[in-house]
Order: sequence, then C-alpha cells, then structure tokens
Amino acid sequence: MSRSKPADADTARADFAELPIRRYPGSVTADRCWALRHDRNGHDAAYIALPELLDAPLLTGDAKPIGAHHAAVEVVPG
Repeated sequence: MSRSKPADADTARADFAELPIRRYPGSVTADRCWALRHDRNGHDAAYIALPELLDAPLLTGDAKPIGAHHAAVEVVPG
C-alpha cells in the first residue's frame, strides 16, 4: 500500500472540504431500496436508489451495482 505525501494529503483534504455535499434521509429512498431487495443487499440498494431519484450518475469503483435499475452507473478505475 502506498502512502500519500503530506502535501498531497493536505490538498485532498482541502478539496474534500470544498465539495458541495448534501445529505438525504433514508426515508427518501426506503421504498426503492425495498423494491431492490431481491437483487441487492441494503448497502447496494441505497447507493443505487439515490442516483435514480436524483437522475444523477452513480460513480463507483465497484462494478457490482451494475444491473437492472434506472441509475446510470459509471465505474471509475481505482
């Protein structure tokens, strides 16, 4: 495992602090998560349900969420 240089870590922390992050309560996606219960575990369903609701892409490093749902999934190399 490689370690970040302190300057790179500081830059990453500063960039993260500038992200316009919005939080959504679980109740917003609960029905869709329940509908996905036969194909997905709870974590994957939650990651899929919110982008569907927001009509936004799901950016992930994990190809597992790809499948039958309405979210546009873009797998980002890790």
